[in-house]
Amino acid sequence: MPILEKPQYEKFAFAIYSGQRQQEAAITAGYAPTAAALTGHRLIHKDIILARIAELHEGSEKPTIMSRERILERLSEIGEAKLVDFLQDGEPKLDGDTPNASAASEYYIREGFDRQGSPVVRKSIKLHSPITAMAEISKMRGDYAPQRVDLDGTGKLGDVLSGLLSRLRGYTPNELDDPSNGHPVLSEGIPGDEQEGENDVGKEID
Repeated sequence: MPILEKPQYEKFAFAIYSGQRQQEAAITAGYAPTAAALTGHRLIHKDIILARIAELHEGSEKPTIMSRERILERLSEIGEAKLVDFLQDGEPKLDGDTPNASAASEYYIREGFDRQGSPVVRKSIKLHSPITAMAEISKMRGDYAPQRVDLDGTGKLGDVLSGLLSRLRGYTPNELDDPSNGHPVLSEGIPGDEQEGENDVGKEID
């Protein structure tokens, strides 16, 4: 099966294959966050998307493509690596017997001379960040809850709208927050936003 013609379907299928939950995958695919849970549930039952996900899993078993399990194994090696495993007699080392060797990101051996003109060999090694590796593992396992998106017109969005309207109407931001001026207080939300937000939750978007 080729890549799905609809880009959002392809992005959703790949996100599910990568380990994301339905709601997260829908957001990744570009669907509205307010209806992501409903949209994700609907998309996961489409035959064409299920077939594409199965194909991605089948393709990951080919030697040229890392499977999800192998990716997790490699990340686990990075997360479990210890610097002491890469030292021998106080000098950096990296060979076939080094545990979690894939955690090494850089390894240099430089030959030179000291101040007395004697030949010296300098070694240096740098490891991948175990914190970053563990964070990626958590993402792939779905340990993180979906991020909450604030669309109610308050907070930073309200500040932006307040500044915009102040330019259009000649008011200052402080004047806009004063109900005595005869207009709504933007810091409490814009009339109609609450109703629209409730309607958006039930929308299904193809």
